[in-house]
Amino acid sequence: MAGPKSSLTFSSLQKYTRKRQLYAKNGFYIAINATGEVTGTSDESCLNAVLQFLSIGPDLIAIWGLKAKKYLAVDNKGKIFATEAERKECVFREFFGKNFYNIFRTCHSDADGKGWYLSVDENGRITAEKVSYSDEPRLHFIVKTLKDQEESEVKEKDPADTLKSQNSNKRCDKKTAKDFGLPSSEIVWIMQQPYHFEGSMSSTPSPPSSSCVSGSSASTGEWTGSGEYSTS
Repeated sequence: MAGPKSSLTFSSLQKYTRKRQLYAKNGFYIAINATGEVTGTSDESCLNAVLQFLSIGPDLIAIWGLKAKKYLAVDNKGKIFATEAERKECVFREFFGKNFYNIFRTCHSDADGKGWYLSVDENGRITAEKVSYSDEPRLHFIVKTLKDQEESEVKEKDPADTLKSQNSNKRCDKKTAKDFGLPSSEIVWIMQQPYHFEGSMSSTPSPPSSSCVSGSSASTGEWTGSGEYSTS
């Protein structure tokens, strides 16, 4: 039986930010420049490499350059760019890959249902690739917590303090009813009903009916179940 429809939109969800750095396995940090250029830098102190991770939904994030004030994005041809606008090209699905490295795949897919993976080559060039094997080292990242953010999180022991901190860290700018260009019908699974899947996945499942956030496995990016789900 299909899950219930929802009027949930991203603007009605609490979107909290995490200040992080995205460190590639080959030694480069992803940096977003004010001009919108996305590059790799080996300088850990580079301000353009300070990013904010916005939680959009289960396993879904948007990556915001704190200094550039732009989102990291991948267009429908696999080109990396940065933009101030919230759109579906800015949304990534975050996986744990081999040896617990983080892997980032676009929320949107091509005509064949394949998404693009964030990649950094040995020269620090940032690209998006469609690969059949996601254990490639160039796809592997470590999400590093900045020291000041880490200290802040350690201090948050009292629930009231935690709530206060969350409210101060969340983005306060009001957006339209369809943040990031994703219709509410595509995020109905964000509701708290438990779904049952006839199949298995290596990350948090999502209904295969979603055209933008289809279920996928961390190793292949492909749905491994029968596609049936229910709320029973």
